[in-house]
Formats: sequence, C-alpha cells, structure tokens
Amino acid sequence: MQYLATGGYIVGKMAQLIYYGGIDLSAIKDWDLAVSRTNELIRTNKDVIIYEATFYANNKLVRVDILEKIGSELRVIEVKAKSQASEEENDRIPSEYLDDVLFQVLTVEEAFPNLNVKGYLFLPDKSKVNKIEGLAGWFTIEEITSEVYELDELPGRTTSFTIPSVRFKYEDDPDKQKYIEQLREDSILELRDIRDRDFDGDWTAAKQEVKTSFERLYDSVQNGRAGSISKNCKDCEYASEIEGKNGFAECWKDFAGQDLSAFDLYYGGSLKHQGAPYLNYLIEAKTMSLKDIDLDALLMSMGLL
Repeated sequence: MQYLATGGYIVGKMAQLIYYGGIDLSAIKDWDLAVSRTNELIRTNKDVIIYEATFYANNKLVRVDILEKIGSELRVIEVKAKSQASEEENDRIPSEYLDDVLFQVLTVEEAFPNLNVKGYLFLPDKSKVNKIEGLAGWFTIEEITSEVYELDELPGRTTSFTIPSVRFKYEDDPDKQKYIEQLREDSILELRDIRDRDFDGDWTAAKQEVKTSFERLYDSVQNGRAGSISKNCKDCEYASEIEGKNGFAECWKDFAGQDLSAFDLYYGGSLKHQGAPYLNYLIEAKTMSLKDIDLDALLMSMGLL
C-alpha cells in the first residue's frame, strides 16, 4: 500500500485500467485543440471515457484526470495518490482536494450546462485489505520522459516536467482483461462522491464561492493587481505546458526576455539575505540571473564569511 500510495503515476495508471478503454488526450498540448476534441467526443458519444478531458469556460481552463460520460451525466474523476480511510468517520478529505474538484465541476457545468455534472475523488483506501498477491509488481516505471517548453511570452523562461512511463505487467498478456477485472473487483482505490460524504454545507453556495474567488483573482491579474511575485513562483501551477495564455508570464511580464536562471539554484528557495529569502532580494533588484549573484555578500549575510 505504501508503494502505491506514494507512486502517484502508478495510481493514475491503475485508475485508467479500472476505467479501461478511455480515449487519451494527454498528448495534445494545444489547449484549443484539446478542448475541441473533448467537446466532439462528448457530443458524438452517448457513453465515453476520456483521459485528460479538457474544458474551457468563462476564462477557466481545466484538465480532468478521468471523465466518464453515461448518457446525460458527466462524472469528473480526480485521481489522488494520498490514501484515506473510508471506514473512519473523521477521515476527511483535505479542503484543497475538494476545491480542486469543485473548480473542475464548475468549469464543466459552464461548458455543458445541459448535462448533469458530478464530482468524484478516486484514491487509495487504507481501510481496504489488498487481496491481490504481488500487486506492486504489476506496475513498473520503465523510463522518465522529460519535456521542456519555452514560454512564448517569456523567451528566457522555460517550464519543464517529467512523466514516468508506467507499464502494466500484463499489457501484452492474452489474459489482460482477466487481470483488469481482478483490479476492479479487488481494487484498493475508492471512488468518493465528495458531495455525499466529504462536503459540509450548501453545495451551490460552495461552487459560487469558488467562482467568486476565481473571478476576483482573474480580475486582479487582468488589471495588474495580482499578488507580489516571489521565489514561490518557481512552482507556479499556472505555468502551463498547454499552449495559450500563461499565468506565470502574466505576472512576470516585466522580466520578459530576461535570464531567470536563479530559479535553478539548488535549494535557492531556502537561502536567506538579511533574514529574508535571497531570491526575493534578487527579484526586488530586477534580476534573476545566476551571473548577477554576489556570492561574497550572500555568504556574509548568512554568517559564513
């Protein structure tokens, strides 16, 4: 269980096998094309499963881990690797997980107002006993695919991510379907309807709160009132690999074309200058290049010189 719970990509692969036969859109990096393809699949199929379904509505862009359409119902399924205990009353889902699903549900509802949209979390259940002998050996990471994208708006800044290639042991086995059925029957993953179990309060009001929060943030960015940029921007979730508008570039437009290599400084976020994060000091000085770092001054401020 520990192995599976910490291997997010392995849990993701297991989830796709349980929802076997889906159409995978993860290779589509152009978000216009991804949205168009998602819309086409939903409109032309009564029942369909889509991996990485992409939706755009009212300035909101989301990618759904697994989308299942059954008739007039759309099931938004967010896969998480963090385990929960279904049998424990007080084992609550983290609020950020709920907000994540709420935001996706809200966007999908706005994109398809005539369909019934439901939100789910699909994650390891530590209350369940694994009945499959050698389950961890069913999945192996064969290689790591690294992709790097240069942001059009900031030629000096790239965003990169790695994608483990997860292989299912019985992928080419004649009895593959038998093993998939075993995964479904003895799954250690739990599908949780967040509205039924994990959500307290008024569902409609919660979605409205998420919508209002987003609109406030979007308005701030559009009108140049976004929060201050800092070292924390290194892991900006809006530095999307999907082509199109980029939240990182919006906030860092004053650094367009500049060398931002200081972000690559090993443990740079933990370095201090006069008690404050050193990278923030560089940002205030309007430079983020490694060649502009005053090493002597940095070591002195840390009491190492």
